[in-house]
Amino acid sequence: MKPLKGLQVVEQKHVTPNTFYTILEDGRIFALRQPRKTDSGKLRKAWKQVGGQSRLSYMRRYVDQDLYDMNKRCNLPLYMGEFPGVLPLVCEVGNTVVGFCDIFFKYGSDFERFGVEPMDKCANGSITALDKYRGLGVGNMYAVTSNYIARHYGCQWILGRTKQEGGMRGIRRGEGWEITGYDGLWVDHKLRLD
Repeated sequence: MKPLKGLQVVEQKHVTPNTFYTILEDGRIFALRQPRKTDSGKLRKAWKQVGGQSRLSYMRRYVDQDLYDMNKRCNLPLYMGEFPGVLPLVCEVGNTVVGFCDIFFKYGSDFERFGVEPMDKCANGSITALDKYRGLGVGNMYAVTSNYIARHYGCQWILGRTKQEGGMRGIRRGEGWEITGYDGLWVDHKLRLD
């Protein structure tokens, strides 16, 4: 796959329930979409291409682990905008799976360390790219598209925690995220959406 880094976004669309497109200047489409039942085999194969350390960084320990079982992930109910809620997504360029991500929708009261109001609607996501696509801009396109999704669902904030030296930290710095905390390894940040 040719790199996605540095490409201009031409348009963003909400195509079908929980399918969001970011159309790039070279004509490629970066899609984040909720998996369907028919995706199970394709996603199981792709999940095997995510290395152990990448999985550990991506997977949340405090959520139902069915989210990371690809058979079950493909059979989860369609996310309908409920708060709290989680939108499991697959990242694709064309028909090629390039990563996995989730967006968690919660109220500010669940995110005290970010300094948001208790009833503010917030989105907080996580992503991992398949090993062979790491460093090609999947994270960049995820950042742009997840901001669009958070706005679509009426969030006032998108919140994140990244490693100090991680690639997503640089992406967020470029987007103007405000730092809300740092513990020596992890950086907490927030971006106002409205």
